[in-house]
Amino acid sequence: MRRNSDTLVLLAFPCILAFFALWFAVPRLISALTVLPSHAALEAVSKGEAVSEGAAKNAIAARKTAAGWVADPKLHAEIGSLHLVQAGKAGYASAEGIQFLKASIAAERRSLTLSPAQPYAWVQLLQARLALEGPSKDLSPLFAMSVETAPTEPRLVMRRLAIGLAIWVHLDPQATEQLRSQILIAAHHAPTRLAELAKKRYALKLVYDSLADEPELRQRLIQSYQGL
Repeated sequence: MRRNSDTLVLLAFPCILAFFALWFAVPRLISALTVLPSHAALEAVSKGEAVSEGAAKNAIAARKTAAGWVADPKLHAEIGSLHLVQAGKAGYASAEGIQFLKASIAAERRSLTLSPAQPYAWVQLLQARLALEGPSKDLSPLFAMSVETAPTEPRLVMRRLAIGLAIWVHLDPQATEQLRSQILIAAHHAPTRLAELAKKRYALKLVYDSLADEPELRQRLIQSYQGL
């Protein structure tokens, strides 16, 4: 009798494991299926392409529903990104734009609470707060975290520079050094775009001084700047 009981336990054990595996997998499956139809909207946002208001609303609604099934930081980061797009369309200074910016900030904070190691979420939080509050020293830690979590990510370097050069007078020494590291990367790989940002942000001296140990890069920067 004892032997039969042991056999039953051994036979049941794989079934129990399979049940729990299925139990934990179902919410993620439902979440993935929920957001799948609106994936194109996020792809467009990531490429800087236009997204209709209807598509943005549907994508946000899908991700809010999916977030009820799983605690996925990516879902909240995507919601924040979509709200930021909505704010840009409405106008940052408009009443509607301000509400979208606040919603974006809340979503990005939720995402970063779940997982702080998200460079895109830090950049989006930084961008939304800059748009809502304007330049200030309070943005310095956000800029520092956006660099620290992915210092050489190609798709983020120029985006961080566009923000960093707009607030550089408010950055603390650590964040300023991180900004200089981004300038160096851009000088290697995108000198013309760097020159454009330096001109737009009235930051040529900062950019030029940041390349003090790189005379060739300095020369390329000046040539690019003069060609604008």
